[in-house]
Amino acid sequence: MTDIKIKKIDPLSERLDKAGIKGGAGRFKGLTKKDKKVVDAFYSGKKADSNLLTSTGKTLQKEGMGSQKIATRTKDEGFKITAKMDSKSTQSIVNYINKSFPKDTIKKTVKKKNKGGLLVTPKLAQRGF
Repeated sequence: MTDIKIKKIDPLSERLDKAGIKGGAGRFKGLTKKDKKVVDAFYSGKKADSNLLTSTGKTLQKEGMGSQKIATRTKDEGFKITAKMDSKSTQSIVNYINKSFPKDTIKKTVKKKNKGGLLVTPKLAQRGF
């Protein structure tokens, strides 16, 4: 007898891959080249958008499910990261910003969830929360 191998096909994932959307249904595989170009355009103060991110030049916004403001440009030509670290995609965006922007231009006010589900900002962390 010959062994026949059957390949399982996920039509949604195939359609998303053909459309250039990484991840698929509920899976995030990382930033695309277009997403990285949007972050780079934000650094340069230009407008750009992708499926995941939008830059107005002054703000970097994550779109779709869990949309939020990721970073803003400050008055002193620095950047303030205001992201709430609630998903892998947000973490990937902030990691890319930390790697590609000069260190002295970034001010972090990243909000993290503790075990109780409360948002812990740097000011609350200093108070013992």
